[in-house]
Amino acid sequence: MVNILFDSKASTQDLPRIIDKYILNNKIFIIQSFTQYKGKGTHNRKWYSPKGNLYFTIILKRKFKSIINMNVFVCYLIHKYFENKLKISLQYKWPNDLYYQDKKIIGILNQNEITGNLCKFKIGIGININNNIKNSNFKSISLKDIIKKKINILDFSNDIQTYLSQNILKIFLIKDIVNYLNRYLLLTNTKYKIKYQNKTYKNISILNLNYNLTLKIKIMNNIINIMYGELE
Repeated sequence: MVNILFDSKASTQDLPRIIDKYILNNKIFIIQSFTQYKGKGTHNRKWYSPKGNLYFTIILKRKFKSIINMNVFVCYLIHKYFENKLKISLQYKWPNDLYYQDKKIIGILNQNEITGNLCKFKIGIGININNNIKNSNFKSISLKDIIKKKINILDFSNDIQTYLSQNILKIFLIKDIVNYLNRYLLLTNTKYKIKYQNKTYKNISILNLNYNLTLKIKIMNNIINIMYGELE
Protein backbone atom coordinates (compact mmCIF):
# COMPACT_ATOMS: atom_id res chain seq x y z
CA MET A 1 0.00 0.00 0.00
CA VAL A 2 1.29 3.44 -0.99
CA ASN A 3 -0.33 6.48 0.67
CA ILE A 4 -0.15 9.98 -0.81
CA LEU A 5 -1.53 12.83 1.31
CA PHE A 6 -2.52 16.30 0.11
CA ASP A 7 -3.56 19.28 2.20
CA SER A 8 -5.95 20.33 -0.57
CA LYS A 9 -6.75 18.80 -3.96
CA ALA A 10 -9.35 19.28 -6.67
CA SER A 11 -10.44 15.66 -6.25
CA THR A 12 -8.77 12.51 -4.94
CA GLN A 13 -10.19 10.82 -8.06
CA ASP A 14 -7.70 12.81 -10.15
CA LEU A 15 -4.66 10.54 -10.26
CA PRO A 16 -1.32 12.36 -10.51
CA ARG A 17 0.30 11.37 -13.82
CA ILE A 18 3.66 10.88 -12.18
CA ILE A 19 2.42 7.81 -10.29
CA ASP A 20 -0.02 6.42 -12.86
CA LYS A 21 2.66 4.28 -14.54
CA TYR A 22 3.58 2.68 -11.21
CA ILE A 23 0.12 1.22 -10.58
CA LEU A 24 0.63 -2.47 -11.25
CA ASN A 25 -1.67 -5.43 -10.95
CA ASN A 26 -2.78 -5.83 -7.29
CA LYS A 27 -0.67 -2.86 -6.12
CA ILE A 28 -2.73 -0.48 -3.98
CA PHE A 29 -2.37 3.31 -4.01
CA ILE A 30 -4.38 5.59 -1.74
CA ILE A 31 -4.78 9.30 -2.50
CA GLN A 32 -6.07 11.33 0.46
CA SER A 33 -6.76 15.03 0.90
CA PHE A 34 -7.90 17.07 3.89
CA THR A 35 -10.14 19.10 1.55
CA GLN A 36 -11.38 18.86 -2.05
CA TYR A 37 -12.40 21.93 -4.00
CA LYS A 38 -13.85 19.99 -6.95
CA GLY A 39 -14.99 16.81 -5.22
CA LYS A 40 -16.91 14.40 -7.45
CA GLY A 41 -20.14 12.64 -6.52
CA THR A 42 -22.53 10.40 -8.42
CA HIS A 43 -24.30 11.75 -11.50
CA ASN A 44 -21.64 14.49 -11.81
CA ARG A 45 -22.75 16.16 -8.61
CA LYS A 46 -20.32 18.24 -6.59
CA TRP A 47 -18.98 16.43 -3.53
CA TYR A 48 -18.83 19.16 -0.88
CA SER A 49 -15.57 18.52 0.97
CA PRO A 50 -14.69 20.87 3.83
CA LYS A 51 -11.83 20.25 6.24
CA GLY A 52 -12.71 17.95 9.12
CA ASN A 53 -13.93 14.88 7.23
CA LEU A 54 -12.16 12.03 5.45
CA TYR A 55 -11.74 11.98 1.65
CA PHE A 56 -9.62 9.38 -0.12
CA THR A 57 -9.48 7.27 -3.26
CA ILE A 58 -8.23 3.69 -3.44
CA ILE A 59 -6.59 2.88 -6.78
CA LEU A 60 -5.74 -0.64 -7.89
CA LYS A 61 -5.71 -2.94 -10.89
CA ARG A 62 -7.31 -6.35 -11.03
CA LYS A 63 -8.01 -8.91 -13.72
CA PHE A 64 -11.25 -8.12 -15.48
CA LYS A 65 -12.69 -11.60 -14.83
CA SER A 66 -12.40 -11.07 -11.06
CA ILE A 67 -14.51 -7.89 -11.04
CA ILE A 68 -17.67 -7.66 -8.99
CA ASN A 69 -19.60 -4.48 -8.32
CA MET A 70 -16.90 -2.61 -6.40
CA ASN A 71 -19.38 -0.11 -4.91
CA VAL A 72 -21.23 -2.96 -3.21
CA PHE A 73 -18.04 -4.74 -2.18
CA VAL A 74 -16.49 -1.66 -0.55
CA CYS A 75 -19.78 -0.87 1.24
CA TYR A 76 -19.63 -4.41 2.61
CA LEU A 77 -16.04 -4.02 3.83
CA ILE A 78 -16.60 -0.62 5.44
CA HIS A 79 -19.80 -1.80 7.06
CA LYS A 80 -17.93 -4.71 8.64
CA TYR A 81 -15.18 -2.33 9.80
CA PHE A 82 -17.69 -0.11 11.62
CA GLU A 83 -19.51 -3.15 13.00
CA ASN A 84 -16.44 -5.00 14.26
CA LYS A 85 -14.03 -2.23 15.23
CA LEU A 86 -16.34 0.59 16.29
CA LYS A 87 -19.39 -1.44 17.35
CA ILE A 88 -21.55 0.81 15.17
CA SER A 89 -24.25 -0.82 13.06
CA LEU A 90 -24.86 1.07 9.82
CA GLN A 91 -27.59 0.78 7.22
CA TYR A 92 -26.78 -0.09 3.61
CA LYS A 93 -28.44 2.10 0.98
CA TRP A 94 -28.15 0.54 -2.44
CA PRO A 95 -25.92 0.87 -4.36
CA ASN A 96 -23.14 2.93 -2.74
CA ASP A 97 -24.02 4.66 0.54
CA LEU A 98 -23.98 3.84 4.23
CA TYR A 99 -26.33 5.46 6.73
CA TYR A 100 -26.73 5.64 10.49
CA GLN A 101 -30.30 5.85 11.75
CA ASP A 102 -31.53 7.04 8.34
CA LYS A 103 -28.80 9.71 8.08
CA LYS A 104 -25.96 9.51 5.57
CA ILE A 105 -22.44 9.09 6.93
CA ILE A 106 -20.50 7.49 4.03
CA GLY A 107 -20.60 7.85 0.25
CA ILE A 108 -18.67 5.78 -2.29
CA LEU A 109 -17.94 6.54 -5.96
CA ASN A 110 -16.33 3.95 -8.22
CA GLN A 111 -14.79 4.70 -11.63
CA ASN A 112 -13.33 1.99 -13.87
CA GLU A 113 -10.81 2.05 -16.71
CA ILE A 114 -10.64 -1.27 -18.57
CA THR A 115 -7.59 -2.12 -20.68
CA GLY A 116 -7.34 -5.61 -22.12
CA ASN A 117 -7.98 -8.08 -19.32
CA LEU A 118 -7.19 -5.56 -16.56
CA CYS A 119 -9.42 -3.00 -14.86
CA LYS A 120 -8.10 0.02 -12.99
CA PHE A 121 -10.44 0.89 -10.14
CA LYS A 122 -10.65 4.36 -8.62
CA ILE A 123 -12.81 4.02 -5.52
CA GLY A 124 -13.60 7.40 -3.96
CA ILE A 125 -14.71 7.30 -0.33
CA GLY A 126 -16.06 10.17 1.75
CA ILE A 127 -16.77 9.74 5.46
CA ASN A 128 -18.34 12.39 7.67
CA ILE A 129 -15.94 12.42 10.62
CA ASN A 130 -16.08 15.69 12.53
CA ASN A 131 -18.45 17.75 10.38
CA ASN A 132 -22.10 17.04 9.75
CA ILE A 133 -22.58 17.97 6.10
CA LYS A 134 -25.77 19.92 5.49
CA ASN A 135 -27.52 18.86 2.28
CA SER A 136 -31.10 19.60 1.26
CA ASN A 137 -31.30 16.28 -0.61
CA PHE A 138 -30.72 14.08 2.43
CA LYS A 139 -30.08 14.08 6.16
CA SER A 140 -26.51 13.42 7.27
CA ILE A 141 -24.56 12.68 10.42
CA SER A 142 -20.90 12.58 11.46
CA LEU A 143 -18.94 9.96 13.38
CA LYS A 144 -18.26 12.57 16.07
CA ASP A 145 -22.01 12.93 16.63
CA ILE A 146 -22.37 9.17 17.02
CA ILE A 147 -19.53 8.52 19.47
CA LYS A 148 -19.74 11.96 21.11
CA LYS A 149 -16.10 12.94 20.71
CA LYS A 150 -13.82 14.50 18.10
CA ILE A 151 -11.82 12.11 15.92
CA ASN A 152 -8.16 12.37 14.91
CA ILE A 153 -8.42 12.26 11.10
CA LEU A 154 -4.96 10.81 10.45
CA ASP A 155 -5.27 8.07 13.07
CA PHE A 156 -8.69 7.05 11.80
CA SER A 157 -7.70 7.18 8.11
CA ASN A 158 -4.59 5.07 8.73
CA ASP A 159 -6.64 2.41 10.53
CA ILE A 160 -9.48 2.12 8.01
CA GLN A 161 -7.16 2.35 5.00
CA THR A 162 -4.97 -0.42 6.40
CA TYR A 163 -8.07 -2.55 6.95
CA LEU A 164 -9.30 -1.96 3.40
CA SER A 165 -5.91 -2.63 1.81
CA GLN A 166 -5.68 -5.93 3.71
CA ASN A 167 -9.11 -7.09 2.55
CA ILE A 168 -9.92 -5.53 -0.81
CA LEU A 169 -7.86 -8.07 -2.78
CA LYS A 170 -9.30 -11.07 -0.95
CA ILE A 171 -11.81 -13.34 -2.63
CA PHE A 172 -15.27 -13.21 -1.09
CA LEU A 173 -18.36 -15.14 -2.14
CA ILE A 174 -20.96 -12.78 -3.62
CA LYS A 175 -23.65 -14.84 -1.90
CA ASP A 176 -22.10 -14.10 1.50
CA ILE A 177 -21.82 -10.38 0.72
CA VAL A 178 -25.45 -10.16 -0.41
CA ASN A 179 -26.76 -12.12 2.57
CA TYR A 180 -24.82 -9.84 4.92
CA LEU A 181 -25.97 -6.57 3.31
CA ASN A 182 -29.60 -7.68 3.13
CA ARG A 183 -29.62 -7.77 6.93
CA TYR A 184 -28.83 -4.03 6.94
CA LEU A 185 -30.64 -2.90 3.79
CA LEU A 186 -32.16 0.55 4.26
CA LEU A 187 -35.91 0.12 3.80
CA THR A 188 -37.59 2.77 5.94
CA ASN A 189 -38.01 6.49 5.32
CA THR A 190 -36.61 6.23 1.80
CA LYS A 191 -37.91 7.17 -1.60
CA TYR A 192 -36.76 5.81 -4.90
CA LYS A 193 -36.87 7.70 -8.17
CA ILE A 194 -36.84 5.65 -11.35
CA LYS A 195 -38.20 5.66 -14.88
CA TYR A 196 -40.18 2.54 -15.70
CA GLN A 197 -42.32 2.02 -18.81
CA ASN A 198 -41.86 5.68 -19.77
CA LYS A 199 -43.12 6.94 -16.42
CA THR A 200 -41.25 8.34 -13.41
CA TYR A 201 -42.07 6.74 -10.07
CA LYS A 202 -40.99 8.28 -6.78
CA ASN A 203 -42.52 6.00 -4.16
CA ILE A 204 -41.69 2.32 -4.33
CA SER A 205 -41.10 -0.63 -2.03
CA ILE A 206 -37.53 -1.89 -1.63
CA LEU A 207 -37.53 -5.67 -1.26
CA ASN A 208 -33.99 -7.05 -1.28
CA LEU A 209 -30.57 -7.16 -2.89
CA ASN A 210 -30.25 -10.02 -5.40
CA TYR A 211 -27.28 -12.33 -5.85
CA ASN A 212 -26.46 -10.65 -9.17
CA LEU A 213 -26.24 -7.35 -7.19
CA THR A 214 -29.39 -5.89 -8.72
CA LEU A 215 -32.09 -4.49 -6.43
CA LYS A 216 -35.57 -6.03 -6.27
CA ILE A 217 -38.26 -3.38 -5.93
CA LYS A 218 -42.03 -3.13 -6.16
CA ILE A 219 -43.72 -0.45 -8.25
CA MET A 220 -47.48 -0.46 -7.92
CA ASN A 221 -48.19 -4.18 -8.41
CA ASN A 222 -45.06 -4.89 -10.46
CA ILE A 223 -41.96 -6.51 -8.99
CA ILE A 224 -38.82 -5.72 -11.02
CA ASN A 225 -35.05 -5.96 -10.66
CA ILE A 226 -33.03 -2.84 -11.40
CA MET A 227 -29.33 -2.56 -12.25
CA TYR A 228 -28.99 1.17 -11.63
CA GLY A 229 -30.91 4.09 -10.19
CA GLU A 230 -30.90 6.38 -7.21
CA LEU A 231 -32.38 6.33 -3.74
CA GLU A 232 -33.25 9.79 -2.45
